[in-house]
Amino acid sequence: MDGESPILKPTDRLVRGLRLIVSPLERIAACDSAANDARGLQADIAAVRRQAIYEATLVPGETGESVAARLGVSAKSVSAAITDFRRQDLDLFRRSLQVFLDGAATTEVTRPELEVAQGTRDVLHAAKTVLRAHNSRSLSDEAEEAWDLLEEAASRARQLAVPAGVDVPQAPWDNSPSGAPVDYSHTPPPLVGAMRVLNTLPGIGAYCSDSQNGSDGWEIWISLLSEEPLGSVAEFGPSRLGWLAIEWVVWFLKDLARAGYDVDWGVGSAAPFLNTPGEAMSFFAMLNRGAEQARPITPAHFEEDLRSAWDQTGPVEVKWP
Repeated sequence: MDGESPILKPTDRLVRGLRLIVSPLERIAACDSAANDARGLQADIAAVRRQAIYEATLVPGETGESVAARLGVSAKSVSAAITDFRRQDLDLFRRSLQVFLDGAATTEVTRPELEVAQGTRDVLHAAKTVLRAHNSRSLSDEAEEAWDLLEEAASRARQLAVPAGVDVPQAPWDNSPSGAPVDYSHTPPPLVGAMRVLNTLPGIGAYCSDSQNGSDGWEIWISLLSEEPLGSVAEFGPSRLGWLAIEWVVWFLKDLARAGYDVDWGVGSAAPFLNTPGEAMSFFAMLNRGAEQARPITPAHFEEDLRSAWDQTGPVEVKWP
C-alpha cells in the first residue's frame, strides 16, 4: 500500500471524463458546456468560501481576528461574512422554532427553552436547540410545509454543530454525518474495539451488536456513507473510498471463513420507498452462529486481524484509534 488515494479529485475526474468521450463532436460539445459551467461557478465558489469563513469563527478557539490572520484577509471582510451568514442562519432557526411554538409540530423541548433559543443571537445555542427539538419530534402529525422547513433547519444546524463540537443526541431516524462522533454508549463493551476499527475505515459506518438469538454470537452492520459528508447518497452518490472499503471488508470476511472461522455475511435492504432512498441497504456479517466444524472468533481477535490485514493490503492508509 503506497498511501496514495486512488480517488481522483473532482476537477481531475471532470477532465478525465471529457477525455473518455468517444465521439470528437460530443467531446467538443461537452468541453464547451463544462467551460460555461466553470465560468458560472466562480461566484458560487466565492459565496461558499465566505460562508466557510463565518463558520470557521464558530470552531472552538477561533475568533474573527484569528481567522483573518490565518487567511491573510482583513478583519473587516471576516466581520462582514459573519454578519451576513449569521443573520441567515438565525432567521432559518427562528422560523423552524416558531413551528414548534405555534403547535404545528410537537417536541419534548419545553416552550421556555424554545423561546430563549428563538430570541438568542448565539447561533450555536439556536442550532443546538433546533437539533434537540428535531431529535425528539413527533413525525405523525406534521404538515408537508413544516416538514420541509424543519428538515432544512436541522440539516443546517448539523453542518454548524459538527465542526463546532456541539454535542447533540442523534434522532433515531437520522444517520450520523461523516466526521460526527460515533456513539458507543449502547454498544456492548466487548464489541467496542471491533466497532471502532471498522468505523476508522473510510466512507463507511459500522454498528456491532450481540446476536439477537441470545447465543454467544455477534453481528456487524455496515452502511456506505455519502461522497459528501453532510449530503445524501441519492444526491451525491456513495463514498468512492467507502466502496473500496466495503469491497475489502467483504474479502476480509470471506478470508476469515476460509481460515475456518464461524463467519457468514450478506447484504440486505429495508424498503427504500419507506426509508431514505440510497441509504436503506446494509452489508452484514454474523459471527459465531454455532456452525459445525467452524472456530469461533472473538471481537478482540477480529479487531487484531483486521488492523493487520488492512495495514498490509488496504487501499489507503488509516490512522487507527
